[in-house]
Amino acid sequence: MRSYSALPDEIIVDIIARLPAKAVGRCRCVCKSWRPILARPEFISDNYKIVIVSFCEDFEAEAATETFVSIYSLKTGTWKNVESPFCWHRHTCTTPGVFVDGSIHWIACTPSDYKPTIVAFDITKEAFCEVPPPPSVVGDMLVCHLLVALGGCLCTYALHEIAGWNVQEDIDIWVMKEYGIRESWIRFTVSGLGASTFFRPLCMLGQEQLVALKGREELTMCDLKEGTFKDIVVHGIPNKRTLAMTFVESLISPRGTYETGAK
Repeated sequence: MRSYSALPDEIIVDIIARLPAKAVGRCRCVCKSWRPILARPEFISDNYKIVIVSFCEDFEAEAATETFVSIYSLKTGTWKNVESPFCWHRHTCTTPGVFVDGSIHWIACTPSDYKPTIVAFDITKEAFCEVPPPPSVVGDMLVCHLLVALGGCLCTYALHEIAGWNVQEDIDIWVMKEYGIRESWIRFTVSGLGASTFFRPLCMLGQEQLVALKGREELTMCDLKEGTFKDIVVHGIPNKRTLAMTFVESLISPRGTYETGAK
């Protein structure tokens, strides 16, 4: 049997590049010859960036009068400012941006008419652009929506709240199947939420199971096909939870960059 070292580097790269980050990290321990190969830019990008958006709010205006965008590069260790052509609407929720397809997304508004829109900030180009919202979510309706990434797609949904005695038991979630294409938005409905005053989708498990935070405390899995809910219990985590989020595996620590041969 031929050893791993007998394989050409380009074949090794082609095979391992298809693996998730954790598996690539384990492959570094296979043999010494693989370690420098797996430190190539194909596997590691150390140009991580931190984007901070701040604004000055005028309580008599519909939108923030000034918006400031600052970017920190872990590679260069420097800050820079980027001009934003959009304003942050005062009625939108202050939530972290949603990262999809190389861009961070928020709901903001245009400064000319304060029209709500989905804004994308391209991390590589360091530039803003608009993303078309779902066709039926127009005007001020977008202000009451939140953004989330599900299955690698940009999604939006309306806040689930109790208005007076009227309980909204169904939530429509819009999914942009092809990024940037208005006609690619599709809708699916989560039913049977009951009197829960809070619902936040977190991630998809396959095509028909949605993991979400319900009632700010309950981690639940919704079977979209059957319309049923199942509580998720994670041992070691308290029953009361107020914050839950997803993460993406990476080979780089934000505390420093990877150096070939480091222990």
